[in-house]
Amino acid sequence: MNKILHIISLSMLLLVSCQKEQFRDTFSEIQGQWQWVETYGGVAGEHYTPATEHISKSMTIQGYNLKYYENNFLKFQSGFELILREPDQTIIRLGDKTEYVIEWEGNTLVLVEPCIDCYEHYYVRK
Repeated sequence: MNKILHIISLSMLLLVSCQKEQFRDTFSEIQGQWQWVETYGGVAGEHYTPATEHISKSMTIQGYNLKYYENNFLKFQSGFELILREPDQTIIRLGDKTEYVIEWEGNTLVLVEPCIDCYEHYYVRK
Protein backbone atom coordinates (compact mmCIF):
# COMPACT_ATOMS: atom_id res chain seq x y z
CA MET A 1 0.00 0.00 0.00
CA ASN A 2 2.82 2.42 0.88
CA LYS A 3 4.50 1.62 -2.42
CA ILE A 4 1.32 2.50 -4.36
CA LEU A 5 0.94 5.80 -2.48
CA HIS A 6 4.60 6.58 -3.13
CA ILE A 7 4.18 5.94 -6.87
CA ILE A 8 1.02 8.07 -7.03
CA SER A 9 2.73 10.92 -5.14
CA LEU A 10 5.78 10.77 -7.38
CA SER A 11 3.61 10.75 -10.52
CA MET A 12 1.69 13.82 -9.34
CA LEU A 13 4.94 15.63 -8.53
CA LEU A 14 6.31 14.89 -12.00
CA LEU A 15 3.09 16.07 -13.65
CA VAL A 16 3.13 19.38 -11.75
CA SER A 17 6.85 19.86 -12.48
CA CYS A 18 6.32 19.28 -16.21
CA GLN A 19 3.43 21.76 -16.29
CA LYS A 20 5.51 24.43 -14.53
CA GLU A 21 8.37 23.84 -16.96
CA GLN A 22 6.01 24.07 -19.95
CA PHE A 23 4.59 27.32 -18.54
CA ARG A 24 8.08 28.83 -18.10
CA ASP A 25 9.12 27.75 -21.61
CA THR A 26 6.00 29.22 -23.23
CA PHE A 27 6.29 32.43 -21.21
CA SER A 28 9.91 32.99 -22.26
CA GLU A 29 9.32 31.90 -25.88
CA ILE A 30 6.50 34.39 -26.54
CA GLN A 31 8.50 37.38 -25.28
CA GLY A 32 9.57 39.90 -27.93
CA GLN A 33 8.29 41.51 -31.10
CA TRP A 34 6.06 39.62 -33.54
CA GLN A 35 5.01 40.47 -37.10
CA TRP A 36 1.73 39.17 -38.53
CA VAL A 37 2.19 37.13 -41.73
CA GLU A 38 -1.19 35.50 -42.36
CA THR A 39 -4.56 34.41 -41.00
CA TYR A 40 -6.54 31.31 -42.00
CA GLY A 41 -10.01 30.20 -41.04
CA GLY A 42 -13.68 30.91 -41.06
CA VAL A 43 -16.46 28.82 -42.55
CA ALA A 44 -15.18 29.43 -46.09
CA GLY A 45 -11.51 28.79 -45.27
CA GLU A 46 -10.53 32.41 -45.80
CA HIS A 47 -6.90 33.46 -46.10
CA TYR A 48 -5.66 36.95 -45.23
CA THR A 49 -2.17 38.43 -45.53
CA PRO A 50 -0.69 41.91 -45.17
CA ALA A 51 -0.83 42.18 -48.99
CA THR A 52 -4.51 41.20 -49.29
CA GLU A 53 -5.59 43.41 -46.38
CA HIS A 54 -3.22 46.34 -47.05
CA ILE A 55 -2.32 46.46 -43.38
CA SER A 56 0.60 45.53 -41.18
CA LYS A 57 -0.04 44.04 -37.76
CA SER A 58 2.45 43.41 -35.00
CA MET A 59 2.63 42.58 -31.32
CA THR A 60 5.12 43.29 -28.61
CA ILE A 61 5.06 41.01 -25.59
CA GLN A 62 7.11 42.14 -22.62
CA GLY A 63 6.63 40.46 -19.27
CA TYR A 64 2.88 40.05 -18.77
CA ASN A 65 1.99 42.93 -21.10
CA LEU A 66 0.92 42.71 -24.74
CA LYS A 67 0.76 45.64 -27.16
CA TYR A 68 -0.97 45.20 -30.53
CA TYR A 69 -0.24 47.55 -33.46
CA GLU A 70 -1.83 48.13 -36.86
CA ASN A 71 0.26 50.11 -39.36
CA ASN A 72 2.61 50.97 -36.48
CA PHE A 73 -0.15 52.60 -34.40
CA LEU A 74 -0.98 51.17 -30.99
CA LYS A 75 -4.51 49.75 -31.21
CA PHE A 76 -4.70 47.63 -28.07
CA GLN A 77 -2.74 47.13 -24.88
CA SER A 78 -3.46 44.55 -22.22
CA GLY A 79 -2.10 42.45 -19.45
CA PHE A 80 -2.43 38.71 -19.92
CA GLU A 81 -2.12 35.39 -18.16
CA LEU A 82 -1.09 31.97 -19.41
CA ILE A 83 -3.29 29.01 -18.54
CA LEU A 84 -2.38 25.34 -18.92
CA ARG A 85 -5.52 23.48 -19.96
CA GLU A 86 -4.55 20.11 -21.35
CA PRO A 87 -1.16 18.45 -21.06
CA ASP A 88 0.08 20.19 -24.20
CA GLN A 89 -2.26 23.17 -24.49
CA THR A 90 -1.41 26.67 -23.31
CA ILE A 91 -4.00 29.45 -23.44
CA ILE A 92 -3.21 33.15 -23.42
CA ARG A 93 -6.06 35.10 -21.79
CA LEU A 94 -6.02 38.84 -22.32
CA GLY A 95 -7.37 41.35 -19.84
CA ASP A 96 -10.71 41.57 -21.67
CA LYS A 97 -11.05 37.75 -21.29
CA THR A 98 -10.30 37.08 -24.97
CA GLU A 99 -8.52 33.73 -25.24
CA TYR A 100 -6.25 32.13 -27.83
CA VAL A 101 -4.61 28.72 -27.88
CA ILE A 102 -0.84 29.10 -28.37
CA GLU A 103 0.72 26.79 -30.95
CA TRP A 104 4.12 26.71 -32.63
CA GLU A 105 5.05 25.88 -36.21
CA GLY A 106 8.82 26.05 -36.15
CA ASN A 107 9.63 29.61 -35.09
CA THR A 108 6.15 30.83 -36.00
CA LEU A 109 3.76 31.77 -33.19
CA VAL A 110 0.20 30.71 -34.00
CA LEU A 111 -2.71 32.17 -32.03
CA VAL A 112 -5.79 30.00 -32.51
CA GLU A 113 -9.27 31.21 -31.64
CA PRO A 114 -10.80 28.39 -29.55
CA CYS A 115 -13.96 27.69 -31.52
CA ILE A 116 -15.13 25.77 -34.57
CA ASP A 117 -14.48 27.55 -37.88
CA CYS A 118 -12.54 30.33 -36.19
CA TYR A 119 -9.24 31.83 -37.23
CA GLU A 120 -5.56 30.99 -36.80
CA HIS A 121 -3.25 34.01 -36.74
CA TYR A 122 0.41 33.47 -37.71
CA TYR A 123 3.24 35.68 -36.44
CA VAL A 124 7.01 35.57 -36.97
CA ARG A 125 9.67 37.24 -34.85
CA LYS A 126 10.72 40.69 -36.00
